[in-house]
Formats: sequence, C-alpha cells, structure tokens
Amino acid sequence: WYQRRVRKAVVSTQSTGLHHKGVGSLPSTLDRTSGRNRSSNMSATFPGHRSRKPSGEEQVAASPRVTRRPGPRRDVRDTQDRMPPSLYENLTSANWQERFAGIAELRELSVRQTCDVKQSILRVSDAFTPRLKDANSKVNLYALQCLLQMVPLLEGALDQVLTPFTEQLVPNLASQRGNIVTLTSQILDGFKVHVDNSSLLCEFCRVMKGQMNPRIRPIILDKISDMVRGVYDTKPKLVEQVTLPVLIEYCDSLDSVGGGATNLGSYVGRLASLLHQCVGNRLFTEVARTAPSCVATIREYLASNT
Repeated sequence: WYQRRVRKAVVSTQSTGLHHKGVGSLPSTLDRTSGRNRSSNMSATFPGHRSRKPSGEEQVAASPRVTRRPGPRRDVRDTQDRMPPSLYENLTSANWQERFAGIAELRELSVRQTCDVKQSILRVSDAFTPRLKDANSKVNLYALQCLLQMVPLLEGALDQVLTPFTEQLVPNLASQRGNIVTLTSQILDGFKVHVDNSSLLCEFCRVMKGQMNPRIRPIILDKISDMVRGVYDTKPKLVEQVTLPVLIEYCDSLDSVGGGATNLGSYVGRLASLLHQCVGNRLFTEVARTAPSCVATIREYLASNT
C-alpha cells in the first residue's frame, strides 16, 4: 500500500512539470545584507521593476543629524548694562576734562539710576577705578570725592568689585598730599559700614602681605584691628586664618614710620592684643608653630598694653 501511494505521488509530480519550472534560485548572501544588491537582482528577475529614488522628505529623514557648534558667548556685563556708552567713553578718554566729565556723569547716574549702576557695576568698575589713581591731580581728587558720596548708594554691589577698588585706593595712602590720604582713608572706613566686613578684612590682609610702603603699613594695620572683634563673632576661623600671618609677618618689622613719628610696633601690639582677647592663650600656640621667635615679642606687647 505504501509503495502504491509513493508511485502515484511521483507520477503526479512529473505530470505537473514543477521540477522543470521551479521557483527560482535562493537569494545570495549579498541580497540579504545589501539593499542595493537586492534591488539590482529584482530588476534582473523582473524587468518591469524600477528602483524608485527617495523623495525629498525621505532624504531629510534619512540624513544624519547635524549638531551646530555654539556661537561665542556674550558677556553678561554687555547684556545687563544699561549705562550710556558716553559714560565709558569719557571715563577712558585721553582728555582729562572728558574723564572729569565722565566722573560727574557717573555720580549723577548713581543718584538717579542707582539700580542700573549696581547692575552694571562690573563694567563701571573697569572704567572708573583707574581714575582713583589718575595721573591728573584734579581728576584723581574729584574721583575720590565722588566715590565717597557713592559708597552708601552702591551698598550691596561693591562686594563684587572690592578687589579692584582696594588695589586702586590703597596706594593713595602713601600720597604726599594730605587731602588725598584723608579722602582715601574715609572711603575705606565707609567700606567698613557698607561692605561685607569679612570680605573687607580678607582684602586688607591680602594688601598687607609683603607691603613695603612705610606710610601704608600703620593705616591698614589699624583698620584690620578695628574689624577683628566684629568679624570674629561670626567667622572666628576666618579671622585666625587671615590675621595671624599678618601678625607674624610684622611682628619683627618694628621700624619707625614717617621719620620716627610713628612706631609700627604700637600697631602690631594692638593687633596682637585684640587677637589675644579673641583667641586667648591659644594665640601663643598658633604663633609658635610657624614663628617661635615672635612669641616673646607678642608677650612683651601684651604686658605693655595691660
């Protein structure tokens, strides 16, 4: 029975002729992996088939994504600056009269547009601070007079530009002109009222490191001493960190200042006394770690002040 069924199946297959016609050859490996080869085979097998070019939308969708390189960043000072361009032109002019006019313009703006000046304080500082040490005596004096009036108005914004202002103001303390020294000292005292004292103390201590001018030393040391106790109440670690190096540096620098009229040692002794009131006997331990020779000198000053 089984053999009869097989013979019938073979005869029916031969009669249909499927083994002559076939179903075509299997696709090659390239046909499976490459769309281009597949389309060429399809064109060869079916002449009516034509490969269609992708439309514009399909080309855009198939194109790789291009990331644009970011352009140059705009300075924040330029985007937030509301000062008139004439202000900067006058403040940086080579003509002393135009610089003088620029200072007057800034003073008026500080009164009428205080918020705008505060918002532009970085760029204003760049243009104005050189006038605090201007080569022209009239411009120099007028800049100091105007700054003394502007300090209360610019409270809260001067913290951002404390370093450039300090760097330009402190050299004026060595001036031979008494009015320049007086105005500069008054401005620095105004900073103590309208500027964060911890930041100002750091600036004064930074200025005193390696300070060689005998006229500047006693004035800044005195201002540091004025601030020690107030800042120590809120930031004791900061006071120890910035004032102890100054005390050690000037402990042995007891040369007379101003032809012997003032003794630097009295200012060093005052600073040592105030630090001892804040730190206690730990002051001697801290000083002995870096400068053991200064311990005896500090004890002498403390004994003379009691």
